[in-house]
Amino acid sequence: ASPVGAQGPAACKNKPGDCDSQGYVCTGTVPAQTCDDGDAAWDGRVKCACPPPYTGAMGDMQAAACTLDECSATCAWCDKTGANGAGTCEAAGQTCADGNHAVEKDWTCECVAPYAGSGAQAAAACTVDECDATCAHCADTGSGNVCAASGQGCVDP
Repeated sequence: ASPVGAQGPAACKNKPGDCDSQGYVCTGTVPAQTCDDGDAAWDGRVKCACPPPYTGAMGDMQAAACTLDECSATCAWCDKTGANGAGTCEAAGQTCADGNHAVEKDWTCECVAPYAGSGAQAAAACTVDECDATCAHCADTGSGNVCAASGQGCVDP
């Protein structure tokens, strides 16, 4: 049997040394990421992880590529009211759209058909064309049929 310590000092997983010396790769990012030294070797290699509600694959010796779905239920601070985009839009009967998860504060509320309109980080002012065939609840059956039956065109000012 080898005497205690004969094979060198014990290697501790997640020891502070690697993150202390290399963690700036992670913490100097926006948003600040967490540093993880996932192996037992004192090799200066760290991985960066995105903080919630951001998501993205861990970066090996580089910042992770973090993205944020501002319509996600996990993003409670994504707009100035403290509600996420989904909550703001759903409260108005609209859907939330975040077309580019790499850009913050770009989500919109989108009107649900037959209504049209979009609101930037707020509920949209939706409109409806009552002559449009997709408007099933409109007074003339939604297709301009009342006007057409009279030989007239349908106009919705």
